[in-house]
Amino acid sequence: MAQDGYNLIKEAQAGNKDAFEVLVKKYDRKVLTLALRCTCSEEDAKDIYQEVFIRVYRSLPKFEFKSEFSTWLFGIATNVCLTMSKEQVNIKQLMHSKASILMTRRVLRRYRSLAMI
Repeated sequence: MAQDGYNLIKEAQAGNKDAFEVLVKKYDRKVLTLALRCTCSEEDAKDIYQEVFIRVYRSLPKFEFKSEFSTWLFGIATNVCLTMSKEQVNIKQLMHSKASILMTRRVLRRYRSLAMI
C-alpha cells in the first residue's frame, strides 16, 4: 500500500472527516458500479452504496492493514449486496404469500356464495 494511502487511512481512523471524504471519493464510483451490478434498481443501488460507506465509517477503526484497504472495502460492499438481495427475496416471498392468502380468501368467498345458490 502506498504510504500516502496508509496515512490517509490512519487519519480517517483518527476521526479526520476530510480524510474519510477523500477515501469515499476515491472509491465511490467503484462501489456504485458494484451496487448497480447487484441490483437492477438504481434506487436500491444507492441504498447499497450508502450502507456500504456507513459500515466502512463505523468499522474503520478495526481496519488493521492485513489486506489492501480496497479488498476490505469491497468485502463490506459484497456483504451488503448479499444481505440486501436476501432481504429483497424475503420481501418478494412475503408479498407472494400475502397475495396467495388473499386469492384463497376470494376463492372461498366465491365458492360459498355459489354454494348458497
